[in-house]
Amino acid sequence: MTLNQIKRRDGEVVAFDRSRIETAITLACDATGETEKEFIPKMTDAVIEDLILSCGSSETHIPSVETIQDLVEKHLMKEGKYEIAKAYILYREKQNEKRDERKEKLVEQFEHHSMKVTKADGSKELFSIQKIKAVFDRAASGYETLCTFEDLIEAFKKNIVDEIKTSDLSKLLVKTCIDLVTVENIFWQNIAARILLGDLYKKAIKNRGLEQKDIYSAEAYKKLFDDYIERGLYYKDFYQYYSAEDILEAGRHLSRDTDTSYEYTTVVSFIKRYLLNPNKIIKELPQEMYMSVALFLAIPEKPEHRLAFALQIYKHCSEQRISLPTPTLLNARTNHNQLSSCFKINVNDDLRAIYHAIEHIAQISKFGGGVGVYLGNIRSRGSSIRGVKGMSGGVNPWVKVINDTAVAVNQLGSRLGAISVTLDIWHLDIYDFLDLQTETGDIRSKAFDIFPAVSIPDLFMQRLKDDADITLFDPHEIEKLYGKRLQDSFDKAFEEFYLTLEQDTRIEMRKTVKAKEIFKKFLKSTVETGMPYVFFRDTVNRLNPNKHAGNIYSTQLCTEICQNTSDTKFIEE
Repeated sequence: MTLNQIKRRDGEVVAFDRSRIETAITLACDATGETEKEFIPKMTDAVIEDLILSCGSSETHIPSVETIQDLVEKHLMKEGKYEIAKAYILYREKQNEKRDERKEKLVEQFEHHSMKVTKADGSKELFSIQKIKAVFDRAASGYETLCTFEDLIEAFKKNIVDEIKTSDLSKLLVKTCIDLVTVENIFWQNIAARILLGDLYKKAIKNRGLEQKDIYSAEAYKKLFDDYIERGLYYKDFYQYYSAEDILEAGRHLSRDTDTSYEYTTVVSFIKRYLLNPNKIIKELPQEMYMSVALFLAIPEKPEHRLAFALQIYKHCSEQRISLPTPTLLNARTNHNQLSSCFKINVNDDLRAIYHAIEHIAQISKFGGGVGVYLGNIRSRGSSIRGVKGMSGGVNPWVKVINDTAVAVNQLGSRLGAISVTLDIWHLDIYDFLDLQTETGDIRSKAFDIFPAVSIPDLFMQRLKDDADITLFDPHEIEKLYGKRLQDSFDKAFEEFYLTLEQDTRIEMRKTVKAKEIFKKFLKSTVETGMPYVFFRDTVNRLNPNKHAGNIYSTQLCTEICQNTSDTKFIEE
């Protein structure tokens, strides 16, 4: 994982620059007369490592400037460089005082109507409070008694920055509205959403050559529809199922009023993830997205009912009576027709099978699917490979590869891959598995972007209740000795086979521990990380309506898909 972005004090997200950390420490050294500065690059590495460990690589956990500076202080103190740390703290305080002075001056200019803003062409003009009021009045329609302009301006003054760009004023207004949201008054988020939508409309108008009145007009929608088909963004065969008049008719049903019902987080999700606007060139708008998705989903209907059915889908989805999953919103209307959310894969204990599964995970993740991966077949750490004992690295290295696949195949930046990995609690690698996301151990072995789960049989829960021992096994050794796998049996058959294994003195790869010891480890991991999930394998398989045709080894990330899975078979010709 790498650190790519940080959040400035004004809320803007900018590219991370490690040299700024090094420069700040260097200045603190200079202030104390310290000449030995060889430690700075190594300390900077340690600060960055701590940031990655605490924030992961998710776009929702971007560290702030203050967080970075706090960590620099911590590491200076940890290394015993107290004088440098003191100079660094004093430097921070001095910078804070300068910022406060600038803020006071700006507020004074704001109140005396002398504050200047920077236009797109670089020129300066006086800030106009009337323009802000006009934007607020449009956005606050229906909320006038709950959210006042006076409250907005009072909070707005706290957020202003020197020579703010006119293009950033709407962002600042949105931030101010969100800051005003309280438990008692949540309606500021609706105003924030409308201001954000207004900014979205402006960009679409500019990029599509429209006028304000053309937003959501039938003609504008058809023009976008045809343009997106020609550019390969929309489904190339749409016109095999709809006529040009059908598309115009669909455009006549676009409801701009529906946009005003969305809350702030909904609009942010549209912009960041769901609207089909490559390279951040805004053209498609929310209602156009929903209509195009509806037209795509209605294709299987009879021709005489197809458009009417599409309009019904549009109405219920756009008004959020029906919630569509991410792959459907992302891919319906495009030439990438994966609409399903959830997939399950069993990974076999074979190099070819492992990488075959990882390729499938990448392809599924590429178009928005989440994957549940069962890893209970993979041999444990220290097991034999081609008859040579102690060679296997176990399950966790493969989890790390899967984790990095989830990060690398990030669905065109829409989100990281959503992958859960499941291991049986009797697997010899269970202790390492439970440490996947804790803060102890080697950070290089961690996997912060997947969702671990543990498969638990009834036998374990009974022994936990009885304060008895449990034996951990290597699945590879069991299969070599018996020609069958423990993980393929459930309920009574599992218990009988398990008891046989415990009595078999030939088995070398085993470890006997108290069931409570493992459960304590599980609880510690859960408290510390919120993971792993639990899959009660015997309960699920007893209730499996298809038990005559196979077994259920795990579930997927959302935990509601319980279906039979089996290993991939390779047939040589």
